[in-house]
Amino acid sequence: MKESIYTIPINEAFSSDCHCPLCAIFEKLEDDLVEASVGAAMMEPDRRIETNEKGFCKKHIEQMSLKQQVLPLSLVLQTHIRQQIDTIFSVQSKPKMFSKGKKETAQKISQYIDGIKNSCYVCSTLETQMQRYAENIIYMWKKDEQFKSKFSEKSFCVNHLKLLLDIAVKDLGENHFNTFFDILLENAKASYEKSYNDITDFVNSFDYRFKGELSQDTKTATRTVIDKFIY
Repeated sequence: MKESIYTIPINEAFSSDCHCPLCAIFEKLEDDLVEASVGAAMMEPDRRIETNEKGFCKKHIEQMSLKQQVLPLSLVLQTHIRQQIDTIFSVQSKPKMFSKGKKETAQKISQYIDGIKNSCYVCSTLETQMQRYAENIIYMWKKDEQFKSKFSEKSFCVNHLKLLLDIAVKDLGENHFNTFFDILLENAKASYEKSYNDITDFVNSFDYRFKGELSQDTKTATRTVIDKFIY
């Protein structure tokens, strides 16, 4: 299959040693988006309008601050807080004269704050692009025998297992879906069982009767379970 802007990262992730290829894609994409959010692109009017409206979640603001691009980050925050001021206090400045009117105004302000709390430019972009990557994985699995072989050797975290299942239900016909489902779930079950056994061995190693050496997978079992199986 001819490679494209989407298939290259997919092939790279599936060729790497990682606990979930889609997590590998996500982490690279997230870092690129955070980097771009304090880069030259943020000076473009269209991009700033979008980021002013959507803002950033706490996690991604913290990641942006670690890039040590103080001036671009400050400019992003400056225009974002200006938008909040203009929105919140323009609502507040025109309340009705009665207490009910002020309560309605308070509700509108609260709804606006809820909206920006649950909105993030990086998160929304990630969600859209990860959907496209997952769709391309399904397409490549269907069309590319070499990729299908790579896919059959991989398992996925619980979040990306769900994503692939949702898209496969939508995009694959029954025969293709049945095969895809069996491979996906067989690998998922093996991954779950291995992680369960590793973390059980780790727990048992605290027993005074334990003797022997822990494998590397057992030593890192707690982190693996958190990364793969916790929403």
